[in-house]
Amino acid sequence: MASCVTRDVSEEELEDIRLKAIDWALANGISMRPSTLSEDQDKVVHAPFTLFPTTISESNLQLATQSMVHFNRLMHHVAMDHQLLQESFKHIIDVDEFTERLWNIYMAVWNDERVQPVWFGLFRNDFLLDEDPDTSKLQLKQVEMNTIAAGFGGVGSKLADFYRYILDLIGVEYTYNQIPDSQSVYGFASGFVNAWGMYGNPKAVILFIVKHNERNIMDQRLLEYEIYKQNKNIKIIRKTFEELVKDGKLTEDRKYFIGKEEVGVVYYRVGYAPTDYTDKIWTIRIELEKAWCIKCPPIQYQLVGAKKIQQVLTKPGILDKYISDISIKQLIQSTFVGQYSLDMGEEGDKALNMAVSNPDQFVLKPQREGGGNNLYGEEMKEFLLSIATCSERSAYILMDRIYSKPQLNSIVKTGVPFTKLNCVSELGIFGCFIGAKDKELYNISCGHMWRTKLADTDEGGVSAGFGGLDFPFFNIP
Repeated sequence: MASCVTRDVSEEELEDIRLKAIDWALANGISMRPSTLSEDQDKVVHAPFTLFPTTISESNLQLATQSMVHFNRLMHHVAMDHQLLQESFKHIIDVDEFTERLWNIYMAVWNDERVQPVWFGLFRNDFLLDEDPDTSKLQLKQVEMNTIAAGFGGVGSKLADFYRYILDLIGVEYTYNQIPDSQSVYGFASGFVNAWGMYGNPKAVILFIVKHNERNIMDQRLLEYEIYKQNKNIKIIRKTFEELVKDGKLTEDRKYFIGKEEVGVVYYRVGYAPTDYTDKIWTIRIELEKAWCIKCPPIQYQLVGAKKIQQVLTKPGILDKYISDISIKQLIQSTFVGQYSLDMGEEGDKALNMAVSNPDQFVLKPQREGGGNNLYGEEMKEFLLSIATCSERSAYILMDRIYSKPQLNSIVKTGVPFTKLNCVSELGIFGCFIGAKDKELYNISCGHMWRTKLADTDEGGVSAGFGGLDFPFFNIP
């Protein structure tokens, strides 16, 4: 994977390009709050980004994009399969309190005929490129499916023009199609407009549930502005869970109000971490799930984003339950890597011993989102040995580690020295799905982005502080 930069650039030129790129990012919404402190809420810094786009073959990006509608549909089918969910989570809920609380909410609503029968999801499917040892070709391998608060759909739509600008500054010749446009913000917004229309009340509002002093607010605002562009009659309200404790109300007929505003669609940009909840907020969450408003995501969709479901789907025969087309099943399976249960018993013991014997070949994943939760190498080995005889290990899954080929790049981040280092990139494909229990109402693949980190860094989340925004570049000879 050669760098897309095809001519030598002096240090002086690079510094000039870096500063101009920062200005472009700030002027166009590729930005964040510097911290969650109240005194920083009127300040803006650029989001971390790579100075150059990362190369990828056009066929790999097309394959990932084409697969997304099938992954969207698969997630919905799994979310509707109560038996599979029950079997998958039965050991986890005994040892993982957070997953147990989510599961209890699911159990309270799954067979309730008075809850909203329309499910709405905004997903991001993350892939790494793994080098085939036999052919040396780079293959798409799934890292995870994000089903709640999938970030950078707004900012991602700005990145194609951003990197075209940078390549023009460098003087690299390219065709327009070598930096493929991403329609993520348009696709996400169209999902909201469609879901809002399905609610059936033209005076209802869309509720964004957000963190207090949210750092990644620009990404969310770009989505908000695109919804406004598509339908100026839709009003959006931003509230924290804490504010809903005071201002939210579930009526006897299952409608949800904030003051006098009826809520038609709820969008969770928070709620994926145990620290997001108190006992009162858990009460708010179950009220929202019982309410007639359309949720993005509903509790079932959040559950199917768990790493346990990712592991279960790799089992022989599981995909046959949901996919009849052999070519689609093969496409999805081609992105899977080895996933292993750590449940108590012979199968779990075998997986644990395999990881302890070869710790650099695996990654240990809990049922969490948001970055910074996985364990690798010796740290993973020591942790597994500490829980080897405990049922706690059922809360984790083991996954083959994917080693991507590094590429030289520079991550531009406030307060971090600017230098060119080996980096690896993760491809995110955005998707939008709306469905009834046995019916598909809306299903699109709607964009892409790279997230890039230093090659010697295990975690890769941008908001979590591990990497930078990036974008695909077709390195056409």
